[in-house]
Amino acid sequence: MSPKEPSPIPRFPTAGGAYAFKIDPMHDYRFGDEVEPEAEGRFFGSRIFSEMTLSEADARALRALLASDKAYDPQGTTFRCFSPGLGLRFGDAESAVRVVACLECYHFVLIGNGRVSWQIPARNTVRQLLELYQRLPPEA
Repeated sequence: MSPKEPSPIPRFPTAGGAYAFKIDPMHDYRFGDEVEPEAEGRFFGSRIFSEMTLSEADARALRALLASDKAYDPQGTTFRCFSPGLGLRFGDAESAVRVVACLECYHFVLIGNGRVSWQIPARNTVRQLLELYQRLPPEA
């Protein structure tokens, strides 16, 4: 990315809550105006198995990680499966930034600020997202 290009990473809101969702990976994901991000019991159309509110410390750490260029690997592999099992939301309503992460091929998409950005995470990012996923409650 040249210095003149805007970052593909959305600006993460610092106000509002932060939430993690264990979601059904067997879903045809579509990200656009026609899909309501969080309809009743769903995250981008996928059924939510369980969810939790992130602590302020966890939210701050994840925001800092995901907002950093160091969280991503521009030399990473190409997309393989994209069967995400983890959803994140930072902020509330229209200003929210959402993350949908595949726990198989580790690719994810960031949605916010009018952008949809597909990313390949660095190993440290994968490790932190897996640790968070393991702390989510089992299916409700």
